[in-house]
Amino acid sequence: MTKTLVIALLLFAMNAHADSANLGVQADTVPVIRAGAMFYIDSVVHNAGPDVARNVVVTIKVEGFPDAQLPCPDGRCPIGDLQPGASHGVVFSQRLPDTDVTITFEVTVTSDTPDPHPEDNSVTRTIVVSTGPDLSANLQAPQVIDPGLPYDAILLVYNAGLSAAHHVIITLDLPDGSAVLSLPSNCTASSLRVTCTRDVLAANTNYLNTTPIPIKLRAPPRYEGGLIPFELRMHADEKDFDVPFDQKSTGLLYRTFLVTTSADDGDGSLRAAIAAANAADCYLASLDGAPACAVQFNIGETSARPWKTIRLRSPLPFIGPYSLRIDGATQTAFSGVTNPDGPPIEISGGGTVDGAGLDAGTCSVTITHLAINGFLGNGISLRNFNGVSPFDCKTSIEGNYIGTDPTGSVAVPNYRGIGTIQSNSPFFFGSEISGNVLSGNIRSGLFAAAGILHISQNRIGVKAHSDEPLPNGASGIYLDRGLYRSELSFNVIAFNREMGIAIDPGTLYTNIIYNRIWGNGGLAIDDGLDGPSVAVMGDNGPIKVPVLTSAVYDPAKNQTIIHGSASGSIEVFASDAAGPGGAGDAQRWLASSSGGDDFTLTVPGDLRGQWVSATVTVFGKKANPYPDVFNYLRTTELSRALQVH
Repeated sequence: MTKTLVIALLLFAMNAHADSANLGVQADTVPVIRAGAMFYIDSVVHNAGPDVARNVVVTIKVEGFPDAQLPCPDGRCPIGDLQPGASHGVVFSQRLPDTDVTITFEVTVTSDTPDPHPEDNSVTRTIVVSTGPDLSANLQAPQVIDPGLPYDAILLVYNAGLSAAHHVIITLDLPDGSAVLSLPSNCTASSLRVTCTRDVLAANTNYLNTTPIPIKLRAPPRYEGGLIPFELRMHADEKDFDVPFDQKSTGLLYRTFLVTTSADDGDGSLRAAIAAANAADCYLASLDGAPACAVQFNIGETSARPWKTIRLRSPLPFIGPYSLRIDGATQTAFSGVTNPDGPPIEISGGGTVDGAGLDAGTCSVTITHLAINGFLGNGISLRNFNGVSPFDCKTSIEGNYIGTDPTGSVAVPNYRGIGTIQSNSPFFFGSEISGNVLSGNIRSGLFAAAGILHISQNRIGVKAHSDEPLPNGASGIYLDRGLYRSELSFNVIAFNREMGIAIDPGTLYTNIIYNRIWGNGGLAIDDGLDGPSVAVMGDNGPIKVPVLTSAVYDPAKNQTIIHGSASGSIEVFASDAAGPGGAGDAQRWLASSSGGDDFTLTVPGDLRGQWVSATVTVFGKKANPYPDVFNYLRTTELSRALQVH
C-alpha cells in the first residue's frame, strides 16, 4: 500500500468520526387547562453527547394564544454551547384568556454540531383551554362507623369551572349490606345507589358556598369490622372540564362486640363482650384497615323504664384493649327508645360489688353515655398508661352519670365517681373528662392521683338538669400530688361536703377557668389544703391571690365598678353569699381581664348585696426538663369576698 493511500484512509476515518451531539427536547404539560389560569411550560433541552453542542438555539412557536409573550424575541432563544450530559430550560408562562381556545405549542432545538438523531429535536403540544364546568364531590361521614347502625353523612358538590353546569347528576354507590334511611327531596335511592340532582351548579362553587346534601344511611352489619367501599360520580349536560368525576373511597367499620342481654354473665353479656375485646387486637382507627374496637348495646328485653339496667354480682374484667369504645348510646340507636333524662344503659353494683364499675388501663379508651352506680370502688378507674406514645394516648370519659340513677336526680353512690392513676407519658393531650354528672358519691366526684387531665363541662355535686344539691361526700374534684398538669374549665361544682376543688401541695400545673363553684363545705378552690392563702406556689415562685379593694354600683350608668390589684389573667365572679370564712365563691362568672398591678373592671347591672371575688392565672417559665406544647399555668385560689355597695 502506498504512503499516499494510507494518508487518505486516515483522513476518511477522521471525517467519519467528526463531532456529533444528540440533542433532545421535552415540553411537558397537561392537555386541558382552565381558562384564566396561569399557563406554565418548561422546555428542557438535553445533550446526550458524545460531544459539545455548539451554538444551540431553542425556538418556540405558539399558535392560538392571543398576544403570546414569547420568552425571547421572535421566539428564538440562543443558549450557547451545551456540554455532553447537560440540560437547559426555557420557560414560557402567561395567564390564559377567559375564553375557550386551543393552543399549539411547538419547541425546536438546533445546533451547529451535527445531530445523529434529529427526529427528537422538535416537539409539539396541543392544549385545550376550557371555560367549562369542573365538577367534583366529597362524602363526609364519621371516620369510623358502627356496623348495623344509622349514621349521618353529607354530600358536598363543587364546580371549580368558569361556567355553570346544568342538570347535574351525582351518584353514590354504597357498600354491600348498607341501607338508605332518609334523603332530601332532590335525591332518590335504588338498591345500593343514591342519586341526587341539581338543576344548576353555579361556576366557582367551592367548600365555602356549596349547599350540603344531608343523607342518613345504615352501615352494613359486618361486626368483624374492616374497610367498606364507596364510589362517587358526577356528570352534567355540559362536557366536564377534564374527565368526568369518578372517585373511589373507603370507610372503616368498628370491630364490634355486642351486648344483647342485661344478665351478669354468659353469651351476649357485657362481661363476655369485654372479655372478647380483651382477646382481640384493637388499634386506633385508621383507613389502612387496622380495626378500632367497640362495645355496642342492643338489649331487646322488655323494661318499664326507658333504660336497661345491667346488675352485676362481681367486678367486670379489667379493660385492656387499645382504643376500645364503650358507648351506651348504641342502645338507643338500635331500639329507637330514648331516655330523655340521661343515658340509656345503667351499670349497677347494687351497693355490694367490691370494685370499680369500669376499670380501664390502656390508651385511647372511650367510655360514654352510661350511668354507673352502686360500686364500692370507683365508678370508673383509669390506670397507668406507661410506655404508650404520647401522641395517640387520649382517653375520653364523656356524657356519663356516675353516682346517680339514669335520670341524674337520685344519688346511687359509688365510693368515688372517677379515680385516675395515669402516667405522665401523654405530654401532649392527656385524658378528656367532659360532660359527665359526677354527683352523689361517698367520697370525691373526681380523684386525680396522677397524669394529665382536661376536665370540662361536668356537673359535680348537683343534679343533671338543675342546680339542686346532689353532693359528693368529700371534694368535688381532688387533684393529688402526682398530677402533672390539669385544665378545669366550664364545670359546675357545688354543695360538695368538703372543697369544690382541692389541690394537694405537690400538684404541679393547674389552669382553672370559667367554672361555677359555690356552696361547698370548704373553699371553692383550696390550693395546698391549708385554708385561705395569700399566694400559691407557681413555676416562677409565689403567685399572689388577687385583692379586691372596692365594689360599688353606679346607678347613673347602671353598672358595677370593681377595683383591685393582681398580676396575671384575672377572672371575677359573683355569689349570693361569701364562702367559708369570708373566702370567695364563684357562682356566676362576671368578667375577665389581663390584669395589672391595679385593675378596674366594669360590669353591667346592679350587683348590690352580692359578693364578688377573683382568681388570677399566671403562665409558667417552662423550667421542666420535658416541656410540652403548652405553657405551664397556675391558677390561684379565689380572693376574699367583697360585698357590692
